[in-house]
Amino acid sequence: MNPNPAPTLLSANGEWADPLPGVQVSASPWERDVCYIAVGSPDALVACGSIEPAMAKAGKHGQRRVDSAGDHFIRILRRNGPHGPQLKVTRYVTSLARARALPGVSPALTVEVIERLLASPALVLPFDPQAESANWAGMPEAMLARGLVTRGELAALAAKPERTMDLGGGRRLYRLLDGVVGLADWSGGARPAGRPSLRLVVDNTRGQ
Repeated sequence: MNPNPAPTLLSANGEWADPLPGVQVSASPWERDVCYIAVGSPDALVACGSIEPAMAKAGKHGQRRVDSAGDHFIRILRRNGPHGPQLKVTRYVTSLARARALPGVSPALTVEVIERLLASPALVLPFDPQAESANWAGMPEAMLARGLVTRGELAALAAKPERTMDLGGGRRLYRLLDGVVGLADWSGGARPAGRPSLRLVVDNTRGQ
């Protein structure tokens, strides 16, 4: 919960916000998704739109839960809270527009590399989270045009519930926000020439 009693109306970079009494949320943007956390009573979270009605209900043990858009979420219910049952739902939202539409999220929430690629779909941007690997991000057709991925690899990634896929030979694919694809290549492949460099850090610490 929010350690600061002073309410904040909007969250853009992990701050806790209080969009309504008894509801607290935070939004943390990453290249793979926007991590949106909502805490409050189940009824209050549904009423304000932080969660969908089905999210307030328990699912089958061990079953991967997704919302109506297919985005993964995790639900934790604390039955004996000081003000009755308290529900914490962590949503991994895969669209910047959908994330900005959620209660308590600032319209200024953004991920620069995703915005640039959405504005210029033919662009492929190199990024370098680790010095020993060569890495790129772009829309699927742009990645295909540059010979960085194959249609079969993209189809296999799209069919997986996880957002990462090892290709073997030191290569790994990522599904990023809004349909952007990321590729990490430790195989020693050449870096495309004539492209501006941009550092993009992909967070692999959060399982989905």
